[in-house]
Amino acid sequence: MVQLTILTLSEYGKWTHTLGVDREYALQMLQASIYGLSQRLFSGKGGLVFQARSDQMFAITNMISIKEHVEIHEEIISKFPIFMDMTIAYDKSPLKANEIAFNSSTLYPLSEYGHIRGITGFDNDSVYLIHIDIEGVTEISAKQSCFDVHSLIQRIHHKITEFFQQRNSLAFYMGGDNFIIVSDELAQQHANEFVDYAKSVLGISVNCGIGIGNTARKAVMLATASLDEIREQRKQKDNYSHVFCLQHSKLKTVN
Repeated sequence: MVQLTILTLSEYGKWTHTLGVDREYALQMLQASIYGLSQRLFSGKGGLVFQARSDQMFAITNMISIKEHVEIHEEIISKFPIFMDMTIAYDKSPLKANEIAFNSSTLYPLSEYGHIRGITGFDNDSVYLIHIDIEGVTEISAKQSCFDVHSLIQRIHHKITEFFQQRNSLAFYMGGDNFIIVSDELAQQHANEFVDYAKSVLGISVNCGIGIGNTARKAVMLATASLDEIREQRKQKDNYSHVFCLQHSKLKTVN
């Protein structure tokens, strides 16, 4: 199961209007700083934070307790002039966990003032992450303008999001030509299907490194190591696997 925490800057829009009209640059810096601190605090406990809209973030928080959530929450709100709500949910399906966390009014308050809500008694099971790398973007960038490449990546991002949402997974753009998918126990099957879809429908070649760990940070480390293994295979032979999986200390290739 995946444990998902949604971080929301509450009453944020109302607060931003108090800053006057010359505020956009300051808001961008503030949002980047909040994300940076959130990433540092959660990853320090084995989690991983993804940006959504800048006033909302998703954190994969397997093995992070309610007490640790409270500690992280208190540190964030002590550093910035904002309020933050956290909703925690878990499910075998990352997409379902997102829906449960979204319906925060049905969740139990887990902190003194109700800023953290969620389901207690969660099961800390394996996290399945897919790290997708698009081949050939460096070559494309040498021939097309910065904005043309940006536009291409955005279109691909949309297709990736749709594809994996249909498979109960959550897709996030990580910069460059990289995406991370929060998947379920069918991650290897999904990855193989996406390699075929990307080639036949999108006309691109992709590599999918899969990592399975008991925390998000371990899983993403293994997913990145899996991508590195694919790159090594590509150097040595033409017919290499576009999908590779690492689970803890076990090595497994998926064709």
